[in-house]
Amino acid sequence: PSPVLPLVVATIPSTVSSVFRILQSNCAASDFAIASLGVLMCVSPIVVLGAVAYVVPRRLSLVLLASDRVEKKKTKTFWPRSLWWATEIFHKRVVWREREGRAHDSITSSLRRCATVVLLEYSVVWYACLDVIVLTLASVLGAVSTLQSGDACRAASISVLVLYVAQLIVCIAVRPLTTHFSLLYSVFSLLLSSVSVACQVGYIFASSNRSTSADLDAFNNLLIAAAACDLAVLGVSMLRAAVDLLEALRACHGHIMTAVRLWQEQRTKDSLPATAILVDTTTSLIGDELLWLSVSPSAKERDNNTIDQLFLEEANSQFWRDDGTAAILQPLQEEAHENDLGHHLSDVSLASWTPRLLQHADDDARASPAFIP
Repeated sequence: PSPVLPLVVATIPSTVSSVFRILQSNCAASDFAIASLGVLMCVSPIVVLGAVAYVVPRRLSLVLLASDRVEKKKTKTFWPRSLWWATEIFHKRVVWREREGRAHDSITSSLRRCATVVLLEYSVVWYACLDVIVLTLASVLGAVSTLQSGDACRAASISVLVLYVAQLIVCIAVRPLTTHFSLLYSVFSLLLSSVSVACQVGYIFASSNRSTSADLDAFNNLLIAAAACDLAVLGVSMLRAAVDLLEALRACHGHIMTAVRLWQEQRTKDSLPATAILVDTTTSLIGDELLWLSVSPSAKERDNNTIDQLFLEEANSQFWRDDGTAAILQPLQEEAHENDLGHHLSDVSLASWTPRLLQHADDDARASPAFIP
C-alpha cells in the first residue's frame, strides 16, 4: 500500500546532493554519466506521477464511502468512544472506481493495478505529483545552500520555507488524501517542517548580520527548536510506517487466504467425477448453460468416458427393454396396421424402416433429460 510511494521518492534528497557534489568536483566522463543517471532518477517520478495525474481523472471517478461507525450518542464509555475515533480516523472517505462503460476496459484495469499505490492514498492525484516536485525542489535548494555563498544559502532557505508553507496551505484547502489519518499526518509534518525551516532561516540571518550586538549563543535555541521539530516529524513518520506495515500485512493475509480458498475449490472440482450440470433444467443444453466441474486433463478424460457410457446406456434403452425385446417395434407395427399396409412387420424391408427407426430414436433421445448434445 502507501509505504511504496515514499520508498520510491526517498532517494531523491540524497541523489540530488550526490549529483551536486559530483558536478562541483573535477569529474571525469564516467562521473558525468553517473550524474546524468542521478538527474534521471530525480525527474522520472515527477514524469510518471504527472502522467498518472493526467490519465486517472479521465478514466476513473471518485465514489464517497459511507462510514460504518457507531453513533456517538451511543458511545457512553471510554473504550467504545476510543474505538469509534480509531475507526473514523482510518476510514477511507473516498475510493476510485471505473467510470460507466469502462468496467471491462483492459486499459483501465491495467491503470488501476499500476497506480494502486497512488489511488489508495490520494483522492486528488495531482497533489502526489506536487508533493514530489516540492521534495525535489527542496532537495535542490538544500544542495545549493551548501555552496560557498552566504547569499545563496539565505535565498535557498527562504525558498524552501515558501515551498513548505505553500504546500501546507494547498493541503489544508484541497484535502487530497483518502483518510483522515493521512491528512493529519501530512498537515502535521508540513507544519513542523515549516517551523523547523523558519527557525533555521532566523538563525542564518542572525549569524550573517555582523552589525548586531546580540550573542549568537542566544540564537542557539532556534536550532534546538528546529531539531525538536525534526525529531517530532521523525516520530510521526515512524508511527505512519507502523500503520502502513499493518496495512501491508493485512493485504498479504487477504491475498494468501484468497489463494488458499481458490486452491481448495480447484482441488474439490478436480476430485469430482462430474460431467456437465444444467443450470436451468427448463432450457436446452447449449452454450454457457453447461457448467463443467472438471478441468484437469485426467478428469476431462474420465468425464468424457462417463458421458459416452451414459449416452450409450440411454440410447440403448430407447431400442431395447430390460427383457431383451425391442422397445419400438410394437408401436411401429400398430402404426402399420392402422395405415392398412397389409403386410406383417417382418415382411417390411429393413431399408424402408431404418430411417423411421432412427428418427424415432433420435426424437426420444432428445426428449430424455440425460441427453447431452
